[in-house]
Amino acid sequence: MVVCRRQVRPGRRFSRGNEQLLWFVHAGQEYVVRDRATLQEVLAIWEPLNVLGDQQGALGNRQGELGNRQGELGVRQGALGAEQGNLGARQGALGARQGTLAMREQGRLTEVERRAIDEERRRIDGEMRALDGEMRALDVKMRELNKPMQDLGRQMEVLGAEMEVLGRQMEEEQRTAETRMRALLERALTGRVAEAVK
Repeated sequence: MVVCRRQVRPGRRFSRGNEQLLWFVHAGQEYVVRDRATLQEVLAIWEPLNVLGDQQGALGNRQGELGNRQGELGVRQGALGAEQGNLGARQGALGARQGTLAMREQGRLTEVERRAIDEERRRIDGEMRALDGEMRALDVKMRELNKPMQDLGRQMEVLGAEMEVLGRQMEEEQRTAETRMRALLERALTGRVAEAVK
């Protein structure tokens, strides 16, 4: 059985200038392969993984772009949510004022006091209607952001599914490459293409 360690540094010490070589360890012995045909075969073995890796990288970039756009929309939704919360707090304060007025009405009131309460109630009702209008406008803005967010989510799901497919292909190619690499190293050892070093 051949063990191939994919480490760059240990093999560099056996390189002559910018020479390409393959370094591996078998049964505790280090070997290098300088044979151009064997090195080309090594590159060919790993090329499908490189292609899949590039595809995964491209998909990852697209996912990142979509994620950034989702983040931007999320920030805008968060700002709208904060505005809605502020409006809700103001509505709550108006509701408390209405409750206070209702309590005051329970007692004996003069005509002037009754008119003052009615006037205050009309002001509160006007403010409440204005806040309701602002809340509806914010709801519309929030719904306008929901559609693009959902669209981005669907696009992200599609890319996620593509990434899963590539991941499975990558695992299969990895197993295939490792099997082919073990066979190549065995041939290099038996064909005396691998040179024992150290």
